[in-house]
Amino acid sequence: MNWDWKKDTCNSREKTKYCCTIKYGQGIVDSLLEEKPWRRSIPQEGKLALASLAQLDVYEFSHWASDVKIDAKTDGIDISVWIENIWLTAQKESWKWESESSYGAKELIFLVCKGWKCTPALLKKVREKRITLADIPRGARKILAKKVELNENEFDYWAQELSVTEEADGFRVRIGVPNIWICADLFQGGTWYWDKPIWGTAGLFGRLPSVLFTWRQKVIYCNTFKELLEILTEKRGKVWGMVLFAHGSRDGRIWENTNVDDSRNWQFDIMRKLDSYRYKLARINMMQCYSGYQGTFVIPLKHLAYVNRLSGDKNSDTWKKEKIENYFRKKYKEFDDSADVEITVVKEISTEGQEVFRLGVRVTINWAGAWFRYGEKITLYRYVNTALLDIDWSGLWEKWNVFE
Repeated sequence: MNWDWKKDTCNSREKTKYCCTIKYGQGIVDSLLEEKPWRRSIPQEGKLALASLAQLDVYEFSHWASDVKIDAKTDGIDISVWIENIWLTAQKESWKWESESSYGAKELIFLVCKGWKCTPALLKKVREKRITLADIPRGARKILAKKVELNENEFDYWAQELSVTEEADGFRVRIGVPNIWICADLFQGGTWYWDKPIWGTAGLFGRLPSVLFTWRQKVIYCNTFKELLEILTEKRGKVWGMVLFAHGSRDGRIWENTNVDDSRNWQFDIMRKLDSYRYKLARINMMQCYSGYQGTFVIPLKHLAYVNRLSGDKNSDTWKKEKIENYFRKKYKEFDDSADVEITVVKEISTEGQEVFRLGVRVTINWAGAWFRYGEKITLYRYVNTALLDIDWSGLWEKWNVFE
């Protein structure tokens, strides 16, 4: 039997018509005119021929053949099948994500794509407005994640405000992604004779490359550690990346020019804010000294005024070992349960070789290992940030000091 389907020239905006004429002499039985519904009456070979022409799945014929009309003529039977255009325009997956607009830096940028293959289940969900992020195929997630430089496995946390609409040329998938770049410059302020001309200038020069490569992002500036934590809270889920210019030490403290003796600001305070995001930022540049320090150091408690708050007594000798250990365990252990953190109470040795029984805490830390849990691309300084170079000045001094 000759199933010679042809596309009709008179089509609507919603549907395309395909026609075929079968002669009586080709063995069409009377049931073709009598049986209902018509779409089931077309023999399998007729469905196969139409499916091949329209490049659709023959097993889904009852879904994409939206209307079938059969008319008896004097010399044969005219068969007409209408197919919704969405089936013809969304035949295969091709996830080519493009920015919805290249103008204006916004907290969320939206990427759109028309590459989702039409299936009965998908079409039903779209029309009933029941599509969620869980429905987005893995291939689409992978391509989008690569384009925005975020982690594919964390798609459900950084992808936002999903919408899927049915249009004449296919399904329009629209997804919002984080687009805020935080530039925290804690080098502002301080003394006019040292901090402002030296560190303040360093912060301003450091901002330049940050702004140049983030020209598509919405840049938010802050000049204090408190402002940084507030922004991380307020803009949760919308932050793409961040850079921090500040003073730093091995134990993880972060200093501002205006309060270099203040010990309330810690690296893990930032990490705890990022924990709530549940996705890694695309980039994190921690430009302070020792932000990526790995090793062991001793904190002499007499130098840390903030520990006085433990007992309300400024005399360190009255503190219990257990209370001190618990304090530092809370500071370090809770943010990282790995073996990289070890806390013990120790005694100091004077330069004369005599034992001085002062309380201190020995910490073995891996800041670099901790930071890579929060960002895809990380810039850290294991030692001292000297004009953007990571230099171990103490190691160099020990190596070159030939006068000892």
